[in-house]
Amino acid sequence: MRRWIVGLAVATLFVGMILVLVSQTSNASILPEEEVDSFIATRDGPIVYGANVTGYFKKGDRINAKFYPKRDYVLPPEITVEVGIYRLDESKTTLQLDLVVTEVSIPDHYVVIEITNITMIELGEVEIEESVYPTFIGTVTQDGNYTLEIVNTISDFYFDRLVLFRGTTAYEFPHSSLFPFGTGTLIIGVILLVWGVSASTRRVRHLKQKGKTGSQQLRAILLTG
Repeated sequence: MRRWIVGLAVATLFVGMILVLVSQTSNASILPEEEVDSFIATRDGPIVYGANVTGYFKKGDRINAKFYPKRDYVLPPEITVEVGIYRLDESKTTLQLDLVVTEVSIPDHYVVIEITNITMIELGEVEIEESVYPTFIGTVTQDGNYTLEIVNTISDFYFDRLVLFRGTTAYEFPHSSLFPFGTGTLIIGVILLVWGVSASTRRVRHLKQKGKTGSQQLRAILLTG
């Protein structure tokens, strides 16, 4: 029996599967946030209840908002803003954002405002980032246009601009070149397996036929004797 062919086929199939699996492994890298829309006080009106920004997001994209103060304005150390995030007519995610001024440079008019805490009020289609000093608000769960809206009145004297950001993740496949080799190895393994099984089947049939012929010859000898 051609058992060695079947064994070689199984080994080849195993190697081919390993190569294909390795070729599909990926490395994820977080890309810099991209500005998708902005609400500017001098252009769109005061940043109060109803002020909103909208952008297209894919499932898994990170959604974030940043507030930029007016020049030369002395901000309070802590600010609370209530916002809503929604897609079309779906349920709205309502959040309370606690903002804090972390860095101020008066001569350069440079102010850094960070989100220190996110309090969930109503859960919708956004998975919220739950951490201290979150780097973004949350992750969207469906493709579509998402709107971030101020849902309570804040002082328009604080902010000059509201900006919506989108964060994406890039996936690299460093071993993708192994895929054709893995596929080819799998094909060779299948061919060897078919050949080995076929050869073994033919050998078994040959032995059965030979045994049957020998039995018939022996019977003929006994009958003529």
